[in-house]
Amino acid sequence: MLRRRFQQITDNPDRTKHRTLLESLRTVHPHTVKVLTEPDDDLRYNCVLYAFEVERDSELIDLVLACPEEIHTNTDFVGYLIDKGDLVECKEPISGALVVYFHERRIQHIGRVISETRIASKWGVGELYEHDVFDVPERYGDDVRYFNGVGRDGVVERFVEFAEEKGVSFAENDG
Repeated sequence: MLRRRFQQITDNPDRTKHRTLLESLRTVHPHTVKVLTEPDDDLRYNCVLYAFEVERDSELIDLVLACPEEIHTNTDFVGYLIDKGDLVECKEPISGALVVYFHERRIQHIGRVISETRIASKWGVGELYEHDVFDVPERYGDDVRYFNGVGRDGVVERFVEFAEEKGVSFAENDG
């Protein structure tokens, strides 16, 4: 029930209401979710960019903007990094690792581990949150796996490869 309510909040396209909805939910269903952003923060990034700590990386953002809309730093890109061996699964949720949420074996969401039991992640068009592992929207699924991260240079390099494998040619976009 609680996770379904989290999902309803994130499905609301008006991000300005998410904070209030989350707090009113707390009076009915106690939860661990804490908003990490301010109402006027620029949140034009997704969970993947946040998890990899590249949400403000202008080089990567320019590369993404040069691609067709369907080629993005999304959960398909996370799967690509896992398949290529860039993200190595770890047994324990250690600080700095990535947590990847699966539903029916498909990646749905990613966040950063900030402690053994706490995660920081961006939910949809909404806010950036700190939360317990399973205090997330229902659609993210119940299968959680932890991975060692990849550095900024690795993310940029692999995104170029990912996009090129999908037919994007960045050479045409150069000066």
